[in-house]
Formats: sequence, C-alpha cells, structure tokens
Amino acid sequence: MSTNFNTKTTTVQALLDIYSKILVPKWFQRNSVWNRKTQIKYLESVFDNFATTPIVLADVMSCAESHPSKNYDVILDGFKVRFISMDGQNRAETLWSFYNNIITFTGTIVDRGETYEYKNSFFKDLAPAARFAFLDATIVIQEYSNLAFEKLPTIFRRLNAGISLNPQEVRNSEQTYIAEWVRTRSGTKGAYYGAMGSCFKENARSRMTDSEHIVKFLVYARELKDNPTKTPKKAKSNLDEYYKKGIDTFELAQETFSDRSMSAYGDELTWLDSAMSFHKKALGHFKPPGDSSAGDLSNLLLSMWLQARLWADGKTAADLGLNEHNFLRKVSAADTALKKADASGEGYRELARVNWQGAPERCKQLLELLSRTFEQKEAA
Repeated sequence: MSTNFNTKTTTVQALLDIYSKILVPKWFQRNSVWNRKTQIKYLESVFDNFATTPIVLADVMSCAESHPSKNYDVILDGFKVRFISMDGQNRAETLWSFYNNIITFTGTIVDRGETYEYKNSFFKDLAPAARFAFLDATIVIQEYSNLAFEKLPTIFRRLNAGISLNPQEVRNSEQTYIAEWVRTRSGTKGAYYGAMGSCFKENARSRMTDSEHIVKFLVYARELKDNPTKTPKKAKSNLDEYYKKGIDTFELAQETFSDRSMSAYGDELTWLDSAMSFHKKALGHFKPPGDSSAGDLSNLLLSMWLQARLWADGKTAADLGLNEHNFLRKVSAADTALKKADASGEGYRELARVNWQGAPERCKQLLELLSRTFEQKEAA
C-alpha cells in the first residue's frame, strides 16, 4: 500500500506561490477562527523559524490518480485548483493576509544580527531584509496523495480531533450542501445577519453558534410540520441526522442549490428564509428592552418558534392580526403578561428560560393569549 502522505519543509514564498491553487472546501471546513493575537503569535513563530505545525493539504491530482472520482474531476477542471486544505487554513490565511497587507505585525524580528522593532506594521512597511526573512522562513507542509474523495471529511475530523471541534463544526464537516446553505446565511456576511447579528458575539459566530441555531430552527419547524399534534423532540438531538440526509445527493458537478442537491430537505428551507426576513423587518419597528445578546437571542427564539408553529398549522401572523409593525411588540407584551400571571414561578416563568425543551408549551400559551386578544378586538 502506498504512503498516504509526505511531510516536507518549504518556505513561506513557496506556499504563497501555490495559495491561489488551494481550495478551502466550504462543504466541510470550519470557519476561520483566529483572532489578531493568535495571528501575531503565529507570525512571530514564522519569523523565528519555529513554525513547525504543518499546513495539511490533499494533492487532488495524486488523489484522483489513485481514487478516480467525478468530484475530483470537477475540482481540477472546474475549480481550477490543485490542493484541498485539510488543516491549517488559519495559518495559511494569516501568511497570505500579512503578505498582502491586510493584517499587520507587532513584534521583534532578528535577522543576520540585525534587530527590527515593529508596531502595527504592514508587510510593505518592513525593511527589505525583514521582508526577505519572512518570505524565506521555513514552514512545514504535509501532503496527502492517496485519499478517496469521500474520505476527506473523516481525515479532516481526525486532524482536528485535538483542536476540539465543537458539535456544529463536526456536523458541518459532512459532505452535504446543507452545510454550505447554512454558511451562506450565517456569519457577518450571511443573509441572516440583519436578523441574527446582535444575538451572537464574533467569537460565537466564528465557532458556528449562529449556524447551529439556523439548523435548530429548520429541524424544529420540520418536526412540527410532520407531526402537528406531537410535541417535537429536543431539536439539538436531531441535528446530526438532518445534515446526513443530504450526503447521498452530494455531487460537485451539480448546481450548488439545485433541486437534486437539496432534494433531501423540504419546504422548511423556504419557510426559514421568509421567517428571517419577516423578523428582520419586525426588528425595524420594535427594539425589545435592554441591549444584551441574551435578550436579543430570547427575542429571536420566540419569533422563530411562533412562526414555525403558525407555519406548521397552515396559518400566518396575519391570522392573529399581526404584521411586521406590531409582531414583536405584541409578542413581547403577551410574553411579559404570562410571566407576571405565573405567580408561583414554577410554570410559564420556568419555560421562559432560553431553551428548546420548553418551546412547544411556551408557544402554545403565547398563541392562546394572542388569539384571545385578537378575537376580543375583532368582537369589539
């Protein structure tokens, strides 16, 4: 059996020369998670020639020779790349970003007996000798040359086992288009940022916390629609299965979100796009008290839970006299009224904690109150 990988030392310049040929696969890679402090520490290790942790790549051409695949053909001929990033995307991205004057360096560089001190300096601002020291610095690259396409996520998870991939990052490493569908809607550049942005801090978004909530909403709505009289299970327990549904339909030659590529999933995808759009508009007409991310998340959960319940029942907010102008205000008022009415503190107030287990019962009580209020107003 041939060797699966080879390890070699090379220079930063050599990596930069092939950087444009490296694909970071959005269908299974994690997000870029390094902050500025981590980037600077890594640049320091590069300048000191102590950057020994390898950047791991899969050589697509070599892998395709040993394991022919239509997906590898698409990567080579369609994407026009030669390598797939398996581990070290943050390291490679840091080197590329510094070289292209996107991030700065603060620290000391010692080269050939000369010492250079820099503070928030771009690559272009370094002395010629310091720039040369960076480009000529030694780094380690590990190349896999004998991997079947379907094995890529497994190797990715093994490589990252010591970096504590969280459950959503592991989930996202399944080769299925739902992973990319969620990515296009999460993060600061995602389609849902206007509706979800204030709920999650930057580090939470980088670790896919907002992505996990998106999938929870999909699973929750799907279960309600499929079993309208049954209380949904805890949404989180079904997220893994939800991702895996699309594995059999994954082919890179397809259009990313074609009917076939997304055929394992239902109209909950369209529902969530509409629900998030509605919530974003509603936020423009009502800002709940306080400005904490926890309060904003609670508000988002209530909005999505109620909209999912209405959708599953074949109703809309309009059936309760609600629209984007009054939705959040009336929901918040009804929620507050139910909390105050629960004098014992053992019923509704307990459900009011931000969790998924209490969602069905909390939504039921909220909708009953909103319905009574609407009916009374109509009767009057």
